[in-house]
Amino acid sequence: MTGAVHEEVFPMEDMEEKFKIDSTLPPFLRESIKAFLVGQEKHKKGGYYQFDMDYCDLQSDINVCEVEQMITADEAWKLREQYLGLERAQNGLEGLA
Repeated sequence: MTGAVHEEVFPMEDMEEKFKIDSTLPPFLRESIKAFLVGQEKHKKGGYYQFDMDYCDLQSDINVCEVEQMITADEAWKLREQYLGLERAQNGLEGLA
């Protein structure tokens, strides 16, 4: 996704600050979070039908970061809860995302 797409809704320089995106996350994951949040804003305004893809892309990127040990399982679940509204199972199968 290019910066121009983000510019439609929010200036790029304000994205991480506005959404409080952790600057220590891998760059591609930060971009995925930004794209998700921009898509979410567009979806709320109506007429944006690709939001489900933004959701799935972010979920996939979180999973990749966790599996490749770029972030911990706890960090991954924090992101899933914060952005995707998912809850971690309390049945002892936490490692099975």
